[in-house]
This record gives sequence, C-alpha cells and structure tokens, in this order.
Amino acid sequence: MVRKTYMVTGGAGFIGSHICEELLKLDKKVICVDNLVAGSIENIRPLQSDRKFEFRYSDILQLKSRDFEGVDIVFHNAASKCNVCTLDPHLDLQVNAWGSQQIAENAIKAGVKKVVYGSTGSTNGGEPKSFYGASKLAAEAYLCALKEYHPEFHYTILRYYHVFGPRQDASDFGGVIPIFIMRNLLKKPLLIFGDGEQIRHFTSVKDVVRANFFAVERGEKKNQGKWGDFVDIEEPDNIVKTDCEDYEVLSDTRITINALAELVCKLMGVKPNIKYEPERPGDIKYFIARNSKLTSLGFRFTHKFEDYLKETIDWYKVKWKSLG
Repeated sequence: MVRKTYMVTGGAGFIGSHICEELLKLDKKVICVDNLVAGSIENIRPLQSDRKFEFRYSDILQLKSRDFEGVDIVFHNAASKCNVCTLDPHLDLQVNAWGSQQIAENAIKAGVKKVVYGSTGSTNGGEPKSFYGASKLAAEAYLCALKEYHPEFHYTILRYYHVFGPRQDASDFGGVIPIFIMRNLLKKPLLIFGDGEQIRHFTSVKDVVRANFFAVERGEKKNQGKWGDFVDIEEPDNIVKTDCEDYEVLSDTRITINALAELVCKLMGVKPNIKYEPERPGDIKYFIARNSKLTSLGFRFTHKFEDYLKETIDWYKVKWKSLG
C-alpha cells in the first residue's frame, strides 16, 4: 500500500467506513464520499479528527472528473442497497449501473491508477434473480467495456457475499445477522422469509477490507507489514496482476438461515423465537461460488465465522446499552 491518496465511495457506509478506518491506520490520505442516504455520519465520526481524512458530502451521480484529481485509487462501494431495489428499481439501476459508469469515466479522465469495484454475489453467475443483481452486473459490464476504449484503465471486481460485522445496518433494510441480533435484544421474533433452508456464505468485513487492499498493493516480504502475510515480494504489483479480473470474496462458511438463527440465539443465550414469512421475490436459494480464484493468488480468509460472529454480537450489545 505505497500509494498516497485513496477515495472511498460509500465511505460512511458499513463496508466503506471499515475501508476508510484501515487506510488511516496505514497513514494514508482518505477522501470519503457519501450522500448519507444509506451511510451514517456516526460510522465515520471517530475518523474526522484525523488530519488525513476528508469527508465529502456528495452523491456519486454529481461527481465530476475534477473531484478525482490527485486520487491514486478508488474503492467504489457506493450502491443502492439490495433491499431497496424492489421499491425503486429505476433508482437502483441509476445508482448501481449509471453511477458506477460515471465513477469509472471520471477516474479515467483524472488519471486514477485503479478502480476497485465492490460488486455482489447476487449477480448469480451472470443470471441475476433480482433488480439489484441485474444493476450490479450492468456495472461490471460497463467496466469491462470501458477497458476496450481506454486500455490504460485498470479495474478489479470484487463480488461480496453476505458481509457482516460491526456498524452494519440493523434495520429492515440491513443484513440478516444484525437484524437477528437486534430483534433478540428487542425481544422480538426472528423473521425468516421462506423455509429458512437458503444457504448463505458469510464473510467478515475485515476480510473484505483485506481483499480490497490486496487488489492494489505492491508485493511485500512475507510476514512483514500490515498486509504482508499474504503477498510475496517476488509477485508483481497487484494493481496490474488483478487487472480486469473478477473475484468471489466469500469465506468457506456455508450455513442455512435456520441454522444461523439458532446459532445467534445460542451465542446470545436466548431461546429461539422464529416466525416464518412468505418467500421474497429475487431471493437466491443456493449461491454456487468458490473463492479458489482469489486464494490461488495467495489471499487467505483469516477470520473464523463463529469467533467473529461473537465479536459482532458484543459490539451490538454495547451499542444497545449506549442507546439506553
């Protein structure tokens, strides 16, 4: 991570705020862009005292190429959320597809070295079942097409699968893990849509951050440096090595929603109270994906699911107490 200035779109969101936080730990200059529709100022409040952190309140659709001047790398995580797409598919397409295309074009004009795009497993191998998956797949296609017109443009696509950890939205538009945790804290039943036998891959947000950094860092000697545990000094700069590639960012953890509900209740010391609701349209029953393409480059998923789930539960308990 030898470059100087990093832009994180969606930087006040769940994943984006963790990327910003880790960049600052590496003493990098960070430009956080967010319109605070899905993100929260609370996620980045602790970062705002750092002189190398800059927050720009802006919609990605409003950005111009001048906003990217001096930026070396863009971590593009701004998106219309999965649970919102059914309510407003046109906005979903505009933000996820058109917004991503604009990010890439502006980055090219400003001479940004690389865009790392946070996509989703909901693209479902090129056959999305939801508007969200379709709009994110369209963004992937735009990146690929732009490379044909601008050979100097570098990008990497990272497909996330059910990322979880502290600061994730626990509302009905959030992730299933924080929703289960907060419903237990509120003594409300856990809602499961369908029969609960959907299989999900859960990945810690810390491993997702590492995957983003892996796509752009230079080689380091093994076991030295913040990220050197999975990069060899003999390897070429990953900014080029991972160019035009797409990677599934998912751990080996596979669990049904039913089993997840039981586990969350067990770790929280409460009796399961589960209520089943009709299956939602666009829901994928089984994700067929492997992380071998990423791990073959030397990347390793370092956080064990149950251990990080406990850590996540503890974070929400503290937050709950702070709310009174």
